[in-house]
Amino acid sequence: MNNYNFETLEKELNERKARAVIENKRKKSKLKLRKWVWAVLYTVVLAFITITIYQLFNFTTIHTTPVGTYQCKGKIIQICHGNQKVKDYLGG
Repeated sequence: MNNYNFETLEKELNERKARAVIENKRKKSKLKLRKWVWAVLYTVVLAFITITIYQLFNFTTIHTTPVGTYQCKGKIIQICHGNQKVKDYLGG
């Protein structure tokens, strides 16, 4: 016990404890959403996807151009089809 400097050892231990406390605070400071927030987000995304798919099957619009007509399905996301003349006229 004659060769140990307890003051130096104590300072070193205190510094390590302080660093450990800071690291733990950094780890805990990450953003974590509550479970109900995840449930709400999941519900909103699922509802948006369901509505989009529903509109693809139930909403149809027919557009007329000077060279012919083409048909689009959906409102939020539109899927259109027609003949080659209409495509060339519209620049597709």
